[in-house]
Amino acid sequence: MRSSTGVSARVAELVLAAWCGGCGLQSSGLTDGGGEGEPPDGDGGGDFVVEDGGGDRPDEGRDDGYEVPVSCGDGTLDPGEACDDGNDDNTDDCLVGCIPASCGDAFVWAGMEECDDGGSNSDTAPDACRTSCRRAACGDGVVDTGEGCDDGNRIDTDDCRNDCIAATCGDGVIDAGEECDDGGANSDTAPDACRRSCRRAFCGDDVIDSAETCDDGGSNSDTAPDACRTTCAPAGCGDGVVDTGEGCDEGGLNSDTAPDACRTACTPASCGDSVVDTGEQCDMGFGNSDTVPDACRTSCRRAHCGDSVVDTGETCDDGNTVDTDACRNTCAAAGCGDGVVGPGEDCDDANTSNTDGCLNSCVAASCGDGFVHAGVEDCDRDPPRACTSSCGSGGLEACTACAWSGACAPPAEICNGADDDCAGGADDGFACVQGAAVGCTTTCGTSGTGTCTAACAIPTGASCTPPAETCNGLDDDCTGGADNGFACVRGASVGCATTCGTSGTGTCTAACAIPTGASCTPPAETCNGLDDDCTGGADNGFACVRGASVACTTTCGTSGTGACTAACAVPTGASCTPPAETCNGLDDDCAGGADNGFPCVQGSTQACTVGGCSGTAACSATCALGACDFGAAPANDLCAGAMVLPAGTATGSTCAATADVDGSCGTAGGKDVFYRVVLAARSRLVATTAGSGFDTVLHLHQTTCTGTQVACDDDGGGAGGASAVDVVLDPGTYFLVVDGDGPTASGAYTLATTITPSPANDTCAGATAITGAGGVFIGTTAGAANDYTGGCGGGAGADVAYTFTLGGGSDVFITTIGSSFDSVVYLRSTCAGSDIACQDDYRAPVSTGAILQRDNLAAGTYYVIVDGKTAAARGNYRLEVNITSDDNPGDRCGQPFEWVPGTAQYCLDTTACSDEYVGSCASDTDRDRVYYVVVPTAATVGFTTCDPGTNYDSLLYLRSACLDSATDLACNDDDSGCAASTQRSRLPATPLAAGIYYLFIDGYGNSHGDYCINAF
Repeated sequence: MRSSTGVSARVAELVLAAWCGGCGLQSSGLTDGGGEGEPPDGDGGGDFVVEDGGGDRPDEGRDDGYEVPVSCGDGTLDPGEACDDGNDDNTDDCLVGCIPASCGDAFVWAGMEECDDGGSNSDTAPDACRTSCRRAACGDGVVDTGEGCDDGNRIDTDDCRNDCIAATCGDGVIDAGEECDDGGANSDTAPDACRRSCRRAFCGDDVIDSAETCDDGGSNSDTAPDACRTTCAPAGCGDGVVDTGEGCDEGGLNSDTAPDACRTACTPASCGDSVVDTGEQCDMGFGNSDTVPDACRTSCRRAHCGDSVVDTGETCDDGNTVDTDACRNTCAAAGCGDGVVGPGEDCDDANTSNTDGCLNSCVAASCGDGFVHAGVEDCDRDPPRACTSSCGSGGLEACTACAWSGACAPPAEICNGADDDCAGGADDGFACVQGAAVGCTTTCGTSGTGTCTAACAIPTGASCTPPAETCNGLDDDCTGGADNGFACVRGASVGCATTCGTSGTGTCTAACAIPTGASCTPPAETCNGLDDDCTGGADNGFACVRGASVACTTTCGTSGTGACTAACAVPTGASCTPPAETCNGLDDDCAGGADNGFPCVQGSTQACTVGGCSGTAACSATCALGACDFGAAPANDLCAGAMVLPAGTATGSTCAATADVDGSCGTAGGKDVFYRVVLAARSRLVATTAGSGFDTVLHLHQTTCTGTQVACDDDGGGAGGASAVDVVLDPGTYFLVVDGDGPTASGAYTLATTITPSPANDTCAGATAITGAGGVFIGTTAGAANDYTGGCGGGAGADVAYTFTLGGGSDVFITTIGSSFDSVVYLRSTCAGSDIACQDDYRAPVSTGAILQRDNLAAGTYYVIVDGKTAAARGNYRLEVNITSDDNPGDRCGQPFEWVPGTAQYCLDTTACSDEYVGSCASDTDRDRVYYVVVPTAATVGFTTCDPGTNYDSLLYLRSACLDSATDLACNDDDSGCAASTQRSRLPATPLAAGIYYLFIDGYGNSHGDYCINAF
């Protein structure tokens, strides 16, 4: 390093001067010793030595235009020197001659330059030192020794790599025209590998990749039976080619609903497939029955009279054509009225008339049977009929020996003003003749007149008309008072007008007239504002004159005014008008409260409400109401007082709380309270404020109340601004904040929480191991998180993981049918990878469970994810995984045949199968096949091999878990009722809940061969 100082302050100017060869140092401020600011121009003046060999130092043969000061090399930066480090080292930043080091000076500046060949530096010559004093290198645009190319860029996907090797297939970089390039991993035999032609693995490359189930290369065919298809899917039902074991295949036209179509199981349309085909009257599939009333028959003919089943509208059905037995050919039971005289019947005319010779009871008509035989009888047990007597009254004629007698008997006498009994004289035997005028006694005891009643009785009461009234002091006309119609009752005391105009009393005259003048006595004085007693002066003797204004005491004790009462008393209570109200804490105006008309009562407190909160406010001396006081803050108002979050329901109020922490959702500034939860294990936390009295916000923080927010919700909890959080949390401490949606949102809250431990297999890290051949796994996703999403059906719900490892190619059957929620299942080789296969609903809408099958799945480790289709889809699940070695389809539980819902029959053989399973009803069995049967809703289902297509001693059994013989629901070896052969088998109609089941066709002993299984 240089020992001189100040070099760094002027190095830029000196370097510039050096590059200019002394052609312009005015800007540096250097002088030539004369103080005139002249540049060092080599003219010998001043302190400079020129390159002429003279002076104190040799010029070293310099030819670069620099003047070498005599002091160069002394370590001090003198005028005329660009640098001076006091040494003779040409590898540092100051060369001999006090010249700054630079690229192209033929000296390698240590630590700054890789090379320096001076004038030989070149940016185009191979292997040359570059003009930047960098060694030739890959990426400098020149092809040097050992490089195959050099395009001078950093693009590693063009024709020249960044290591200057020409791009080729197999170099690990995808070039133009290449689909992939995994370098040494390129392979024409490894599944899913990039091929050695740098083409992606594809269907038809003769390698079975993860998304393929077969690949025969050039032999793939969409027309050859049993060939691998050009989509690398195995030959199967629905591909339009009739393969081994298929009775038909119309491809996309296969249908389980179209009449006469090939079914989706590639079986021909047939009776029992739930579709009404040509020649069929009906088809109810499993529901076809030759024993159930009104069912479609197994011949696909509608229920009808003569099919031996009593259907609706039939009373019997004996299935024969004999019309003289107990059941007629119309399917009506034999009986009276059917036109046939049967045992115990006198006759049977098949009609409903009881007026002919045969009654409806099939008994011959006769006199006394209660029915009139037309043309033979006039009457039969009829009641007497009406007739006219000899005196013209209504009599009765009797029915005798089924004929009318001809004699009319008169009736008894009645009160009607007529001679009824033909005895002479009307109403004989009664008090009077109905309607005649008679004398009678009035209601007031006087003698009146009236009319004989309809019951031939003397009239009484109001029916007896009184005489006219006279002035005699009596009530003659029964109108309710004596001498009515006159001024008064003779001799009675009556009211009259006094000499001073008041109302007095006197005696009614003999002419029934009101007394006058002195004959009218004045009354005593009363309180009425008048002179009643004619002595002069109103209301004399009373406290005040009625109606006059007087002073009085109000109901609340204040002094008021009022009118003298009707009783001439000073008014009291409400009759005393109070004065106006003033602010004094009293009830001046008696309106029912002190200081009414003012905002509040002086010195009082009153209830107040702000939003959803209630408190108290104090009234000032001027009757002004203060702020609302909600009382003491809740214990969990601050984070330091956070309550332990209960699993259940907590209630409280934020009215007296403060606003401390805001979440990322909702409106800031709301009052809040804090709850703390410590989780020892991964768990699902669900919290909701449904039912709270204000618009809430919930937010959840980790470690501290202001720590990392892990959840926030404003209005996701339902009506009324309720909030809800639903999150799966790792072990740790969390704080749940019940907040208001803005400064005015506060009140009583209800916080409902559930904490559900997450299942151990919530993530792939804890995936449950499936060992051996698998089995049935029962669990719940209630506490699980939504960690994964499949490629089908949504998969937005909670999920759990299972894992299994295959040592070699295996058939795998996976199903979630029987789960309590709409499930999705997918298979992966790594949890973070893509789906190998994914399935949603099985034959929607048959089941919201899934079925996933893989034929000959390669050796390796796999993960099964059981997921919910939607965010709300979670709960109990049933996962069944069957793993068996690769075999023919239908031979083992890893690849069972499907029994398509609604299919009535499947025919195949067991010759090519192996002996894998044993039913509970036999210990010695031969080769077998297995079908899976999905029952959409609870049903009763049976199966039989009693069919001409079965040619060996068969065995049938039904299970709820394919690999578990302990789950046999039904098993049968020999069917004694089978006409074709009792060595066939029959599973009786078995009630099955909705779910998945497995049907096995097996052989007894060493029996195997062709079979036809029929469902019923």
